[in-house]
Amino acid sequence: MKIWVSDYSLTFKDLKASRKGFLIKVEESDEGGVGYSDCFPWPEFGHDPVEQQKERLRKGDLSSLLERSLSWAQKDARLRKEGKSAFVSDISFSNHFLVPDILTMDFQQGPIRNFSVLKIKMGNSLARETECLRG
Repeated sequence: MKIWVSDYSLTFKDLKASRKGFLIKVEESDEGGVGYSDCFPWPEFGHDPVEQQKERLRKGDLSSLLERSLSWAQKDARLRKEGKSAFVSDISFSNHFLVPDILTMDFQQGPIRNFSVLKIKMGNSLARETECLRG
């Protein structure tokens, strides 16, 4: 398997900060498929920073984050070789919708309807927010 990486950064306007990650391209030598994923570490959650992740990848000393990233890239390569997309296959991506303020959130409108899991930030008015959850 051949592996290429390409650095990128994302700017979070709310945090007024940028974060680094890297895209991964794999070429399966035995199957001939090419697939893609990314590695976007969060050191505050225990991930090694980007440069360490890339060094671990180079050495073959994979972190659990790199193992997941490579696994997705390999799945993507297989699907692409079959002419399929990971986004319309039987592979499901688990994700959540962030609710930064439950008191002003309209749960009937917008993209929130497409999510089955919500992550709700609470704490500014805990008693009112808890009542809002109870409905």
